[in-house]
Amino acid sequence: MNTAIKKAGTQRSIAYFISPHGFGHAARACAVMEALLQKDNSFHFHIYTTVPRWFFKESLPVKAFTYHRLKSDVGLVQSTPLDIDFPASLKQISGFLAFDSEKIRALAKELINQKSRLIICDISPLGIVAGDTAEIPRVLVENFTWDWIYEPYIEILSDFEKIIGRLRVIYSLVEHRIQTQPACRPLPDTTRCAPVSRRSKSNPDKIRRKLGIPPAAKMALISMGGIKVRYDFSRRLHDVDNVFFVIPQDTQKAQREKNLIILPHHSGFYHPDLVNAADVVIGKLGYSTVAEAWSFGVPFAYISRDNFRESAALENFVKDNLPNMRIDPVDFVRGKWINELIPLLDGKPPYIGKENGAIQCAVEIEKILSVESG
Repeated sequence: MNTAIKKAGTQRSIAYFISPHGFGHAARACAVMEALLQKDNSFHFHIYTTVPRWFFKESLPVKAFTYHRLKSDVGLVQSTPLDIDFPASLKQISGFLAFDSEKIRALAKELINQKSRLIICDISPLGIVAGDTAEIPRVLVENFTWDWIYEPYIEILSDFEKIIGRLRVIYSLVEHRIQTQPACRPLPDTTRCAPVSRRSKSNPDKIRRKLGIPPAAKMALISMGGIKVRYDFSRRLHDVDNVFFVIPQDTQKAQREKNLIILPHHSGFYHPDLVNAADVVIGKLGYSTVAEAWSFGVPFAYISRDNFRESAALENFVKDNLPNMRIDPVDFVRGKWINELIPLLDGKPPYIGKENGAIQCAVEIEKILSVESG
């Protein structure tokens, strides 16, 4: 496959609407945009989301995108990284999906004025509705959609059924669909791609040196997928010999406490670099963490999430493809997993390059652009 970068010509504009539910959708979108730019650096992306602008600056050249802070999705309201607030979720989703027709027309006009050739949504309903109004071709990139996620919640709050019906109508408006593995509900006649993740930018040894981790020590990364959290078990980690725990969390500046390296979420360390440098990742089952661990071949100690339907597909994928350990959410909070982690630290296999699904997505999007333009 020829991945040589073309010289910039006439700017090719694409609008990208990204769910702000965690950082997983934004990470996948960045990987796809990065792969498109590798094929043709004349692409310019208009990014619509409330995921912070710095997240995209870490992954993409600043000149390659324009950031539009806009509420593009709700997803679910979480009281903690592992717990869902169902009444708050229902209230916010219902309000969000009651789209103001005047605002939708104004957004559609904006997309037309940008000369956007394509609307890509991961997995934002707003982008689909605006793109349909603007009569601009729409692509849905997903491993699940919200209507499918919400189905079990009808038993908790019956009004979720109305939301599901509304979302099914919206998702039916897309003309092109790309499913990225591990897909929760594989659909026939749909383009499927390998797991999509951002590429690493730095050598793992360089990252470990910058973190101050001795060459002979092990590195464990605790990641909760972009949701700020503090860990009550942190002090217990001091008792683990020759293992340094790197923990992005809710703090203003980097801190070091013996073998704990605590980083603010916007730390200057690129998350895929941290995953690639780690001997094990500990975290909740989230798409981007799973995809990055798979890409770099890093063992994954994962926290099960029985109340989130995507978890089953992600868990099966991890079990089939990575050295792994399952952690019960209650055990995670209490730190009961710490001593059981040691065998997994020696389980990192030799790195084997894998084709990133982002490249496959980029190829398919180029085909869609050619068809729609022709």
